[in-house]
Amino acid sequence: MTPSNLDPVAPDRQPRVRRVAGLVAAGAVVVTAAVALPAMAATTDPQPASSSETTITANETSTSSTSTTAAPTTSTTASPPSVPSAEELLAAQLATYTPEQKLAFDLYVASPAERAAWSAYITPPPPPPPPPPAPVASPVAPPAATSGGNPPNAFLACVRQRESGGNYSVSSGDGLYRGAYQFHQSTWNNTASHAGRGDLVGADPASVSPADQDAMAAQLYAWQGSAPWGGGC
Repeated sequence: MTPSNLDPVAPDRQPRVRRVAGLVAAGAVVVTAAVALPAMAATTDPQPASSSETTITANETSTSSTSTTAAPTTSTTASPPSVPSAEELLAAQLATYTPEQKLAFDLYVASPAERAAWSAYITPPPPPPPPPPAPVASPVAPPAATSGGNPPNAFLACVRQRESGGNYSVSSGDGLYRGAYQFHQSTWNNTASHAGRGDLVGADPASVSPADQDAMAAQLYAWQGSAPWGGGC
């Protein structure tokens, strides 16, 4: 076959046919591109979002880094907490003590002189010494009697002579005064008791021996002087 049989188009129209074919081909490319672009957009749209998220994350990281970096700056500029002194700690400790604990602490820190003063303050004073015993009159030994029963005392010899004329068994008219020295019974008993002669207590002065009468007269004179006989003879 000849070209003329295949292409009924005239030779002068062939260039236009090529251009139209080129335009048709170009249109297909445009259509193909129009169809392909949405699909590509669908597949490439998340990338900007990812980029934004990356940017936000980077910003957040940057913010966190800024905060982390700024924190030490604030910590270093803050004033340190105050530390209580030893006196303040001691005062706080003493405030919790009971009175007994405070007293024990005061005694612990006290000087030896202060402890001695405190001990003397709380220690009761010793009791006063007992009074000295009253002096006990030693019994006076009766004077030695002479062979006649007369004591060696001029005053008693005078009394015996005046009261009874030297008679050891005489008694007064009313019977109250008896013997050579005219003893009353109560005076005789007291004198015998004072002299430690219990054997003569209650005895009749006019009935005992002259020696015992002389001894009791001497004992009474040594004990009370001349008063029992009126102070003189």
